[in-house]
Amino acid sequence: MNQALAATYIATLIVIGLGSVAFGIFYAKKHTLPLRTLWLGFFTYIIAEVLRIGAQTGLKYAFAQEWLEQPARDNVTTFAVVVGAWVAALAQEPVRHRALTDYIPPEERTISSGILQGLGHGGMQLLFFALLAGGLVKLAFDGYGLSSEELVSQLGIAPSDSNAIAIKIDVWWNQPWWSPLLELLQQFCMLVLHVGLSAWMMSRIIHGKHWVATIVAAIVLHAIAEAPVVYVAESALDQSTNIGLHLVPLAIGAALLWVGRRAKAAPVRATGEEE
Repeated sequence: MNQALAATYIATLIVIGLGSVAFGIFYAKKHTLPLRTLWLGFFTYIIAEVLRIGAQTGLKYAFAQEWLEQPARDNVTTFAVVVGAWVAALAQEPVRHRALTDYIPPEERTISSGILQGLGHGGMQLLFFALLAGGLVKLAFDGYGLSSEELVSQLGIAPSDSNAIAIKIDVWWNQPWWSPLLELLQQFCMLVLHVGLSAWMMSRIIHGKHWVATIVAAIVLHAIAEAPVVYVAESALDQSTNIGLHLVPLAIGAALLWVGRRAKAAPVRATGEEE
């Protein structure tokens, strides 16, 4: 058993799952912000994720019923990347804007409150990732050293899935011990994206920018940032390419955060009013 890998993975999942929550609480206390803004971010992500899963389930059903034409085999990955990125953006950004405008009172709308909501939004995504990855870790521990037949008899794995799962477990245990640290870096990049989007969106709300233009721009920016991440999930890539593609959401999120923080305070206008 690769004990260094196991220890690093468990420690990484704890940091991913709880680190953003702990930092969000620290940030709220440091800036004297209500913790409900952090919890609002958590709830925002849950609602958006339900919408995303519902949309993807609907698309799968439409393809199964042949209401939509299946993409050509050569275009499957491209189709998955485009659809995955746009569905995620379309599900999340209108919900994010609604949360910032309807559930944060005008007197509390600051760039810091936008950042806190983004920490909650992205933090819940990281927590979901940690829970899903934790399930894989448990499977790797339970199935360590077992053959595909033993996976069926001892763990109750379906015979049709046992060979694939046995290979997945073997691959997992043969990772370098530092592989989980790359996943930590990848999740950090996504957290920065959500913080940047919320801070930038809050700055536009504060300055009375038109809500339609704000949501459309956020959807486009989110889709552009999400596409490389979906591509990573759909493709077998080397670690350096994987990291390079995750730098796209990091760069976009950091740029949006910079733009949002540079915005000077202005009188709060009615939502949707043109400047």
